[in-house]
Amino acid sequence: MRAASAEELIGQPITRFIHPDFLPIVSDRLKNLLNQGVFSQPMEEVYLRVDGTPLDVEANSSVIIYKGQPAFQSIIADISERKKAEVELKRIDQLKTDFIAIASHELRNPLTSIDLGVKLVLDRTAGEINAKQEEFLHTAEHGIDRLKSLVNDLLDISKLEAKKVTLKPLPVDLVKAAEDIIATLKLPSRSKKDRFGSDDSAGTFISRPG
Repeated sequence: MRAASAEELIGQPITRFIHPDFLPIVSDRLKNLLNQGVFSQPMEEVYLRVDGTPLDVEANSSVIIYKGQPAFQSIIADISERKKAEVELKRIDQLKTDFIAIASHELRNPLTSIDLGVKLVLDRTAGEINAKQEEFLHTAEHGIDRLKSLVNDLLDISKLEAKKVTLKPLPVDLVKAAEDIIATLKLPSRSKKDRFGSDDSAGTFISRPG
């Protein structure tokens, strides 16, 4: 699409280049500008190219004195590329929201089955287990709880984006959080013959070869 030349624009009424749906909006904006102030806030509107196709613009107007009379001076910027980018961002954001919703529901069903199976074994429903097996199962149970918490977090993200949840800050027990992390890492660390302890001088947890 070619750009309009100066000769095509000079002397033409501005209404010729405003989309019919936006004529009342622009008219009200200019009336309010004349009555209330010198400058208007940037407004997104739709104008027309010389060939009649619509064009997304941002209009900034001000009141000036021209030949002793109040007149409007407007700067019209083409924002069509920005509007396209905004539409694409909304599409991508919707894809992300849909993915989170589907993933969280798809993860919840198998986790429920695994959690039930582990609890049945711990309850001795399937027979007796020894102390070591029970310890491993409790570690697995803890991992399942963490996964369930992550799934709930995914669902919360969807709720937050839909503005259906209110955040409420709560205190966190850092010692308990550290103990939970160690409990989660304990099982795989044993397979590598590592052991966990604390370095009192640094105040951190470390892993030493056994």
